[in-house]
Order: sequence, then C-alpha cells, then structure tokens
Amino acid sequence: VRPWLDYEARELHAGRLPLWDPYEWGGQSLIGQVQPGLTNPLNWVLFAMPLRDGHIPLGVLHWYWVLIHWVAAAFCYWLCRDLNAGQWPSVLGASVFAFGGYIGHTGTPQFLMSGLWAPLVFLFFARVFRGQNPLPNAALCGAALAGSFLSGHHNIPIYTVVLLGAL
Repeated sequence: VRPWLDYEARELHAGRLPLWDPYEWGGQSLIGQVQPGLTNPLNWVLFAMPLRDGHIPLGVLHWYWVLIHWVAAAFCYWLCRDLNAGQWPSVLGASVFAFGGYIGHTGTPQFLMSGLWAPLVFLFFARVFRGQNPLPNAALCGAALAGSFLSGHHNIPIYTVVLLGAL
C-alpha cells in the first residue's frame, strides 16, 4: 500500500492529479480501482505532508494511522450519542469500535478507511428509520456509503449494503 501512497503524494506534490499508475500491470487507473484512495479526504491530508527523498516519512504514516482510528472513534461516538447512550457508554462504544474488533485488528488502510464510515451510515439510517427528516438523512446515509466505497476497499460497503437491506 505504501508505494501507492508514495506515488500519489509525489504526483500531487508535482502538481499532477495521479489518475493513472504506470508502474503496475503495465499501467492501470488509480481512481478507477478505488483501493488507492485517491478520492479519500483523509488521504489528501497525508499527501499534503512533506516528503522525504520522495517518500512519505514513516512518522507521518504513524500519525495517519492514529488519525484513521480517531475518526473511526469520533464517528462511532456520534452514533452512540444519537442512539441516546450516555457520554461514558458512548466513549466506551467508540473505543471498542476504534481499537478493538475489525477496525482495531485490520492492517490495511483501504479496509480501515472503508470501515470507519459504517457508524455514519447506520447513524443516518437509524434517523430515517425513526422518521427524523427522512429525505435529508437518507441522502446523508447514501453519501456516507459513497464515502465508504470511494475511500478504500469495496468489501466493507458491499457488506454494509447487505446489512442495510436486512434491516
């Protein structure tokens, strides 16, 4: 994954939008395969960081990893609070989501980036289900699902849609 991130960061630092990766499989679309996360706003923050010898410094990648887990915790905290959980139970729920289970044990940024959107998808879906401004919340649910798909791997959004269908 790091070569993808390095390549995208180098291209953006050079003032070019990296839509095509000439180094893999004789060339392939970066934006079309989604996994490199070109459309992910958190990656834009990463790509904007200074490079060292054409690479993203390891320390920056560590902080990126922390940021991913913090955003996952914040989204889950928001979901718990929206479901009328108290402040400390919401902190506990957010911590379990961000530091344990799937998000805590997944080792690839593509899966993490797709997974961290799940609490927002369910937050807005629950609001639609409760009848709270159904149209805007349905649109936000769809936008969160699109964010999940465009941020990384396609598996998590597919499973999320299956679960939404079951609900």
